[in-house]
Amino acid sequence: MLRLPVLLLAAVLAGCSAVGVIASSDPRVKVGQAEEMQRQGRIFRAKQLLDEAAVIAQKDGNEVSTAEVYRGYGLFYRDGGSGEAILAMPGRSGTATGEGFAKAQDYFAQAAVLFEKHKVYDRLSNVHFLMAQISNRTNDKAAACASLDQSLVANRQAMAAHPDRKIVLLPGIGSFEEGITRAKSEIGCPAA
Repeated sequence: MLRLPVLLLAAVLAGCSAVGVIASSDPRVKVGQAEEMQRQGRIFRAKQLLDEAAVIAQKDGNEVSTAEVYRGYGLFYRDGGSGEAILAMPGRSGTATGEGFAKAQDYFAQAAVLFEKHKVYDRLSNVHFLMAQISNRTNDKAAACASLDQSLVANRQAMAAHPDRKIVLLPGIGSFEEGITRAKSEIGCPAA
């Protein structure tokens, strides 16, 4: 009689790609799941989900999904998902290094090209903002300032296309423009 509960459990788990992760053939869902796995410290599983998403997006030929996967890889490498945390090498940490930041920037740049091509301006704005963060962390002030300007332009395009769109802002920031102005001030960007 123990066989039935074990088979039932196996059937339930077969529908999941990992414990706590619902199986999906949508690469954007897998990217979201990868971000959650990374937040939980499940770096290896996050990378697996991103790789699965990449295979699906490539097979489907959907460039917007591919851009989402690139953005996901960018976040993965930005946040230290270089594999060091997976291997737990002595004397090495899972924090992002210059190499991780370079990989992240490369993936964000690839995502930006596709988001711009397909006029997905809200995601384009986000990717440029993420690129600005990395440029700032690597002490490339000029690139950070340029990316913030590009983020603002893309946000204006997104708002023009969808005026009813709501942006979630940090407390104390009244508009996206104000947030960009504050970020540029903190970085020390030249006044326009």
